[in-house]
Amino acid sequence: GSDSLDAMVLAYCDASGPRASELLTYTDLLAADHSTVFNSLTAADPRTVALAKLLTELGSDPLWQLIQAETFGKSYVAPAYERYVSMGLQTPLALAMLADTANQSGPGRIDKLRLTFPEVPPARGGAEANWCRAFNNARRKFLLGLGGPAATSVYRCTTFDRLMAANAWQLLAPFPVLTKGTVTAAQAAAWQQVLLRA
Repeated sequence: GSDSLDAMVLAYCDASGPRASELLTYTDLLAADHSTVFNSLTAADPRTVALAKLLTELGSDPLWQLIQAETFGKSYVAPAYERYVSMGLQTPLALAMLADTANQSGPGRIDKLRLTFPEVPPARGGAEANWCRAFNNARRKFLLGLGGPAATSVYRCTTFDRLMAANAWQLLAPFPVLTKGTVTAAQAAAWQQVLLRA
């Protein structure tokens, strides 16, 4: 969410990141949450487009990457992990589904989605695979119901469908990820480190 972006921008500026001075010229847009309403498919004011471009370019900055990993770990992965443990889930794929959901829609979305299907998690006697499939279907329905650009992100659910169909519950690399190529062993190891810090 935009609060996480605000925290990352401030941490980057506090650490004197190489592009901090550029970011600081957009504090008014960040305060007004312009980054949350920007859609590259629609027209936006030139400063919002420039902010989006700068944020995209920061993706290759090692300091930004570190701050992003720490922020996502604390804000999204850790709460997802807490839910994973409390539900008695055990597979890396189940954790990845929850972490991805929390990253995209906030950790509270996990709870809201759970209320929309009857399957119970292993902690209440359910089967993990059945619960994961039901959760993924509920997430797909939610995303499609949003319409617009959010609906196009259902490729995430399709990726999880394919991983479940391939019995890739342990997420052993390499494994396919739609629109992003294939996750390498090095990328999988990096994600494991982020998950372990949660």
